[in-house]
Order: sequence, then structure tokens, then C-alpha cells
Amino acid sequence: MRKYAVPLIAVLLVAVGLAGRYAGTAAGIADPQPIVVVVVEETSQRPKLPKEQIVAMNSLSVRSWLFTHGSRLFLVDRDVVARDDKPPAALVPFLDRAKGKKLPHMVIANKAGKVLYDGDFPDNENLLMALLQANYSVSEGTKLGD
Repeated sequence: MRKYAVPLIAVLLVAVGLAGRYAGTAAGIADPQPIVVVVVEETSQRPKLPKEQIVAMNSLSVRSWLFTHGSRLFLVDRDVVARDDKPPAALVPFLDRAKGKKLPHMVIANKAGKVLYDGDFPDNENLLMALLQANYSVSEGTKLGD
């Protein structure tokens, strides 16, 4: 039995090393990146939205999923301003993408600033979750501000 101990340990160490290197990946593809989800809306119009969209915006399960994946959801009014009466600098690229578009408008970007989705807010919670999960593992996209 002892003659197999060293080769077995070597195989296990290599396997553990490779597993650690590729943990959470499929065939060595980059790890999924956390996402930032910004929903630009006209808050005074929220009561007029379909009930299912309002439920999706306020969904604890959506927020919980995002939190557990290191991601964030921000609901912002299209007219948001900081103390200096200007939109917060971090939100400007998202607000610019929503200008002239139907509200609520949603932008999903990864932490590197790549836009993964830029379009209408989904009609319900299931569609929102599907969209978030599909974009969580994507690393390609257009750069914010493009």
C-alpha cells in the first residue's frame, strides 16, 4: 500500500491545485464578476407602473440574490441631484443611457464598467431574475460612456 501513497498524494495535490485555480469557472473561463444594476425611473410615475414591475423593483429575493453574489441594485430618479445640484458623478453614465428612453430603464454593468444590458426594465420578477442571472457570468460588453 505504501508504494502508492506518494503518487496518490501527488495526484491529489495536483487535482486540488487545479480545482482551486479553476473554482467557479467552466473550462477555465473567467470567474463571474459582480454586477451593478441601475434602474432609472420617474419616481412620481411608479404608482402608474404595472403591479408586477413594482413587485420586481421591490423584490427581497432579487436583492438577496444580488447581495449574495456581491452585486448591487440602485433605483434612481432620472432627476436625482446631489448637494451641489448636479447628478452624482457615479450615476451620470447610467442617467445618460436612459435619456430619451422609456422609463423605467435598466442598465446592468460589471465592476469593470462594461455594460451587459441596456434596455427596458423587465415586466416581472421572474424575467428580472433571469436577466440578472444571465448577465452575472458575462464579462464582455460595451464600456460605460460609449
